[in-house]
Amino acid sequence: LDIAIGETVVPWANSQYGATLSEISTSVKSFVPQDRTTIVSPDRVYTARIERMEVLGASRAKLQGVAITVQGTSGQGLIVHQADTADYADGKWTLHDASTYVFAQGGDDVRFIRGETTVNFKLVERTFDLVRLDLPLYSEGTATTTARELVKRIGEQRKSGYVSQYDLLDLNFKLSVPFSCLVFAIACPPLALRFARAGSFMGVLLSIVLVFVYWNTLLAARIFGLQFPHIFPPMVAAWGQCIVFALIGIFVRWREE
Repeated sequence: LDIAIGETVVPWANSQYGATLSEISTSVKSFVPQDRTTIVSPDRVYTARIERMEVLGASRAKLQGVAITVQGTSGQGLIVHQADTADYADGKWTLHDASTYVFAQGGDDVRFIRGETTVNFKLVERTFDLVRLDLPLYSEGTATTTARELVKRIGEQRKSGYVSQYDLLDLNFKLSVPFSCLVFAIACPPLALRFARAGSFMGVLLSIVLVFVYWNTLLAARIFGLQFPHIFPPMVAAWGQCIVFALIGIFVRWREE
């Protein structure tokens, strides 16, 4: 039942959730999704700090307290733009009455320019979202994807000679998380019998502790699987805690018998 819900209801619900957030972010007249946040372009050439943002629609916004740093290329120096107000429209920043400082020759040569300035670098769409989709066990690309779709995607990757470790990790987690139901069925009864004399509250407390430990073990395994795939392959990261907890349950049951 868990696998069936994960294959049908969960991807659809996540997709609807993301669509709702996008609709909210483009319909609300004014909010501050990135208050006092620093944004860096993928090539690390542009760095922007925004004090406040008023979203006007998809990829359009009015900005306040803007500072943009441009790392010089091809021998050019550092450029810093500062403005109290600015407009953003699909990658084009228009800074009104901006103060521009151009640093050259390691800072020995400094030029100052005052006036309206235009800077071009496009923000990612998530900048305009009021709330981000935060599902710690899955990446954003697979939160709305079923295990069947992941299997198909990985099969196509194998044909091309490269398989994404992130897709493999997400696929294994989509299967191992429902399997944890069986793990708890193995691990919990002998522990419940051991502490039965302490009363029903001890059973509730034990359940809270077990779920807390297991959930944080899942998160830690995913982090290690993402950061150190050569040490923790996807199968080890996703199934390791299931095996460990099941063995603990079997051992305790054997001791009780």
